[in-house]
Amino acid sequence: VNEEPPIGAFNVSNPANPWKDYSFIIINYCSGDMHSGNADRPWGSGYSQVKIRGYENANSALQWGLDAFSSLSKLTISGSSAGSLGVQVWSRKVLEMYAPRSEDVFVIGDSFIGVLYPPDAIYPSESYLYRAWNLCNAGFMTTEQLEKCNKGNLLLQDVWLETMEKYPHVRFATSNSKADATQINFEKGFEATARHSIAGAMMTTGEFYKTASLDLKKLFEKQSNFHTYLVQSDAHTYLPYSYMYTATPGGTAGGDGLRPTLLEWLPGAVGPP
Repeated sequence: VNEEPPIGAFNVSNPANPWKDYSFIIINYCSGDMHSGNADRPWGSGYSQVKIRGYENANSALQWGLDAFSSLSKLTISGSSAGSLGVQVWSRKVLEMYAPRSEDVFVIGDSFIGVLYPPDAIYPSESYLYRAWNLCNAGFMTTEQLEKCNKGNLLLQDVWLETMEKYPHVRFATSNSKADATQINFEKGFEATARHSIAGAMMTTGEFYKTASLDLKKLFEKQSNFHTYLVQSDAHTYLPYSYMYTATPGGTAGGDGLRPTLLEWLPGAVGPP
């Protein structure tokens, strides 16, 4: 195991870090199932069956946290890259568990909106993922969501939207690059290999940005407790990296005079005075 350097949100020695005084529960991830799966899948060159247990892994960590923290002045629920999808899946359940013992709560998904392309194929694409990882799970879905999931009619964005509606006092946010190369390449690869969609495999950067913008607009229009920060960049994830301290709407390096910088925006989102 290679120890990660203390950069980005994990650099608690940086006085500018809005999470410098926080305790952290870090749920590690290598299963590809959005921290939510419960399936046996063929893996590697020999296609041997591997037990994918993202749900059990995440749930065990959350249960441990209940024992470790009886009360919280501030709580942030965050995830970067695939962890951002995990945040969308899990935030309602986490809030049910932790909101009663937390004075203030902030939820942020960093750098994975969940764009699927083309838009008219979004239901079969998401349904494929739910089936592949056995994600239809009462452990984090409502009865209605579970029914829709089993019928292939559930969208992850709607799951998150329902959580925002249930917890109007909680602040929800995303941080993303307008041309995130990892999100784009993942979606193109997924559509080409799993769905065999030529249109999806040929999605352009402009088509990604347009679809992402419409997805974010839907959340903006329906929920006043949703916020977002967009950067003109192809970088993937902000919270785990040092450019969390330099990014502006114009790019990761900063110095362009555009405001607010990500570092200026974050403290007000993480914990307003």
